[in-house]
Amino acid sequence: MVIRSLTTEDLPELKKLHHYCFYNPDHWGWDSPLWDINWKLLDLNKCFGYFIDNKLVSSLIIHDYEFYVRGSLMKMGGVAGVATQPEFRQRGYVRELAQEALKCMREQSISISVLYPFKFSFYRRLGYEHCADVPSLCSTPRNIRLPANFKPLPIQELNPKEAFEVVQKVRREFGKKFNIIIFSSEEAWRFHYLRPTSRVFAIYAGEKLVGYFITELKKLAEWQVRLIVSDQLIGTEQARLTLFDYLKKHTDQMKDFKLYLSGDEKPLDYFIELWEEDIQYQISGGPMFRVVDIKAALQQLRFPPELTTEFTLKVTDPLAPWNEEPIKLQITAGNLAITNVKPEEEAEVQLDIKAFTQLFVGYRTVKDLLRLQKITIKDELRKPLLQAFPKRHTRLKTDF
Repeated sequence: MVIRSLTTEDLPELKKLHHYCFYNPDHWGWDSPLWDINWKLLDLNKCFGYFIDNKLVSSLIIHDYEFYVRGSLMKMGGVAGVATQPEFRQRGYVRELAQEALKCMREQSISISVLYPFKFSFYRRLGYEHCADVPSLCSTPRNIRLPANFKPLPIQELNPKEAFEVVQKVRREFGKKFNIIIFSSEEAWRFHYLRPTSRVFAIYAGEKLVGYFITELKKLAEWQVRLIVSDQLIGTEQARLTLFDYLKKHTDQMKDFKLYLSGDEKPLDYFIELWEEDIQYQISGGPMFRVVDIKAALQQLRFPPELTTEFTLKVTDPLAPWNEEPIKLQITAGNLAITNVKPEEEAEVQLDIKAFTQLFVGYRTVKDLLRLQKITIKDELRKPLLQAFPKRHTRLKTDF
């Protein structure tokens, strides 16, 4: 048995493994050009394989991204390509690969990892936890309600080269209020976000860029087409109304539309009829997160300047033992200092890595974790920790 990074010589075996485990002949047929595009996006030093008798039987891939967490830009490891040949499953090989991947990410100062699970319960055993909902709604264009005499802002369709620059600019400017990904390259963005029918639009207020959205088409039946807004980031309410105005202009063309939301909207405010047959609002599970290195991650956060508090913290994390060292956090006027404490001392805040990750990214607050019985905390620390780790929306709809 050997665990090692992959090489170009391993790619044919990796293709066989992924073609079988992620079988999708409509998009990833054996002769699809997507394979070669995907290989070019990989850093093989961060692609791990489990080999038995020189045969690749299991894989795990890390993609490099930057990710805003509470307004701080951090290095993020997007985990993908987790697959095992059926005859070698249920032997713990993925767990061993995950341990190797966590060590690699820590060595390269990657503080947080994200993945899209095939099964949530599987990855919870590896310390990952659900940390982002994916809200969406479906309705008809004619059901959209706009203010009287509304005048939309100008929108401009962009070619892929222009689009990437606009997307990056909007995400860096407006994305700080969310937890949001920053793509490492135009190629990665196009690979994950654009489809044959995709169109990318920018919204302007004068010369100022105030948002973008991406649409694609889906055929439902003969002469029935759905318009999908697969991604959007809107900086102002006027820009949001402009997006709804664009959708409403498809009244005579589209059967309906599907809009993926940011999570902070009040979506029913924009519709005329609100019964179930008129509008369907849905929240589904999304990506799972995991803090790779607690100390390094905490030191990158920005705390409120008016906050001064201190507490000891103990996190259980069997897969990453460096996270299990008890520590003391001292926050003075928003500035954080971390010191080690004696293991025998009972920590004032205790939780596992999954709950800590939810608290860290803002998916759950201290109140939420107390209600769910996922945290032990002294009463006097509840208020300062609510202030230190307020709720935060995550905007992440990207397949790695």
